[in-house]
Parts: sequence; C-alpha cells; structure tokens
Amino acid sequence: MTFNHIITDWKFWSAFFALLALILSQMPPIHILLRRAKLDLEVYSRIFITHKVGNPNLQIHLILRNIGGRVIRVKKMNAVILRDNKKVMSLPAQTYVANQKDNQLVLLTSFDLKP
Repeated sequence: MTFNHIITDWKFWSAFFALLALILSQMPPIHILLRRAKLDLEVYSRIFITHKVGNPNLQIHLILRNIGGRVIRVKKMNAVILRDNKKVMSLPAQTYVANQKDNQLVLLTSFDLKP
C-alpha cells in the first residue's frame, strides 16, 4: 500500500477521525485546558487589629476562589499595612480558625485550590 493510496482511502480517514473524536471526548474541553490559574480574593470590609505582649495580630476574613482552569497552590499569605501609602509593617498569615464554635486555631500550611 503506497502513501498516496492511504491519503485517498476514505476508510483510513473515517477511522482516524473516529479515534481522534474518542480521544478528545475523554479530555476536558480545550478552553479549560488553555486557561491559566487565576485567584479571586474577596476581603470582608472589617478587620480586627490587636496585640498581645507586643505581638501584633490581625484578624481578617477572606474568601479565596480559583476561577482559572488549573490548580493553584497557595504557599503563604502576607498582610501589608499601609499608612499614607507607606508600608508600616507586613504580617504573615500563621493560623486560621477551623471551627467557629470552639475558636480553635490551626496552623496555616500550603494548600491547593481546584478550579
């Protein structure tokens, strides 16, 4: 069978496109694969700033959403405090409240957000 004969054979092309359709049907849509990871951050309008024995604390309510097409790995978070557009201090996120009833603090480690 020559190369020209394979190109003009309609059975070859129908099998080729059937196999291609089967492969593509098992994958997510192409536009989802091509989207970059994108993080949406929603901050509650009020924050609580205090200190304990000179250790500054900042309590903030955040909603993080992954609106992109890929998994995002959040490794750390920092809150930068500004006064008159000048940096006063930067506070790293260290803990979060796991259960509202118990007010139990949990160590903040890196986590993944799925799309």
